[in-house]
Formats: sequence, C-alpha cells, structure tokens
Amino acid sequence: MKEELSQNSRTIILCGRGRCCPKITHHTADKKNYITISDDYNGSVKLTTQEAKELKEAISKLLD
Repeated sequence: MKEELSQNSRTIILCGRGRCCPKITHHTADKKNYITISDDYNGSVKLTTQEAKELKEAISKLLD
C-alpha cells in the first residue's frame, strides 16, 4: 500500500504500484466529509463516512 496526502484529502493506493491500482480517498474539503473508492477502469463509488464504516464491518463479516 502507498499513501498520498494533500491539504484536503488522504489517499491510499491499494497495490502501491501507481496508476493501475484501486484507490481509497478520504475527502475533507469544505466540511464535506466523504470517501471515494476508485478503480483502474475509471469507475468510482462515493460513500459517506458512516457508509464506509458499515462497509468495513460488512467486509470483516464476509472474511471471518
């Protein structure tokens, strides 16, 4: 994994090799607090932070 920081966001690149990897970004600009998950095919999903927490919990249940 690779982490990138900017003034209004924090991004984690899942495979760490660059452009061809899924990215998870936490956006904090303008008091809008949300997460985007982007894939390497120009697709993306926008989630509230609460939805992201619920997704984390759901994935943990699937992997247990």
